[in-house]
Amino acid sequence: MNTKTIIRTNMEQIEVDKKTAKMSLYHYEGCFFCFGVREAIETLNLKIELRDVRKERYRADELLEGGGSSTVPCLRRENAKTSCDEWLYESSDIVDFLKAEFGNI
Repeated sequence: MNTKTIIRTNMEQIEVDKKTAKMSLYHYEGCFFCFGVREAIETLNLKIELRDVRKERYRADELLEGGGSSTVPCLRRENAKTSCDEWLYESSDIVDFLKAEFGNI
């Protein structure tokens, strides 16, 4: 467990939780790149649903159908403006996005 977890006020955390409620991370447990993204999620104190593509095979199908690739990690986020899901691949891009949105580590 990371000891540098970001602490927010209750109101700040509620706002962050609202944003992350529309996100999910497609991953699997033994993936090195997924580990880095999960660690960033923990450090940034984010509540993002984790969808393990190996434990729940239908998640792999969702990933391929929605994102166009079965590569993990992949962050899915709902875009309220376009009513379409956005699929962000590449662990470093995901971590950079999360840091920019929710505070630097």
